[in-house]
Amino acid sequence: MNYSLNKHILTSLVFLFVLSSCVKKKDFLALQGNRDTIQQTLDATKAQLAEMETAKNQLEQNVRDLEGTIASQTSNMSSKDSKIEALNEAVSMEKAKGEAFFNGLSDLSLLSDAESKQLKEALTAMEDIPSGKARKDSASLAIVSNLKRSLGDSYSNDIQVWSKGSVVYITVSDKVFFNTGRSDLNGNSKFVLSNVAKILKDHNNIDVLVEGHTDSDPITFTSNKDNWDLSIKRAVAVVRSLQQDYEINPARLVPTGRAEFKPKGNNETEEGKKLNRRTEIILVPRIDQYLRLITGK
Repeated sequence: MNYSLNKHILTSLVFLFVLSSCVKKKDFLALQGNRDTIQQTLDATKAQLAEMETAKNQLEQNVRDLEGTIASQTSNMSSKDSKIEALNEAVSMEKAKGEAFFNGLSDLSLLSDAESKQLKEALTAMEDIPSGKARKDSASLAIVSNLKRSLGDSYSNDIQVWSKGSVVYITVSDKVFFNTGRSDLNGNSKFVLSNVAKILKDHNNIDVLVEGHTDSDPITFTSNKDNWDLSIKRAVAVVRSLQQDYEINPARLVPTGRAEFKPKGNNETEEGKKLNRRTEIILVPRIDQYLRLITGK
């Protein structure tokens, strides 16, 4: 009986031990599976964290780049604002000078109403930068004013001075420069040419075209062959005087003779012939520019 009891007890203990071992192995396997899952989650989280760190660093670099660009643009804008302010100040100064100059001309009453209006429009146009044409036009009107003031009323009926665009025209009756049918300058010419020479010395960018004109009457009592000969000789005499007597650079001077073929008046009347016997002194920014103007090329 004792033997049977002991055997039974022993069998029970073995069963309990085996049962206990099975439970522990199952728990171990479950724990091991959980550990693997947690490790995988941890690895995935670390990878995501690394990616986020890289993205963060890139964003920070982008922010620094943008801040640098903003700083550079701000600096450029400040520099441009300073330049614009300086230009505006320069324009204001030029406008003030122009207005003062215009007021001076008005006081002298040297320009006609049309010329005064043209000058004022040119000065106003100078506000639009760039406006080189307006500056040239206003400069030509200033030359007209200076010449009229210098010449005074001595030859008011025999000398006309006006401008068209940037070109200044001086029309001189033949009796101011020459005796009838002659091509040698007389004493009166010095007064006019000295004032023209002063303008040329003050404006080195101006060239001079001198045109000789006659009426249609044929040459009968001088050594000149015809009106072509007389007109070109008269133009050359003016040019030669500007060069030799007033030291104007001959490269700036161009003489031409037009004879009776570019009349201002009717050659059938004495009044018309008087208008046609003339010398025209044309002041142009550059001769080549003037030739392009009259030829259209």
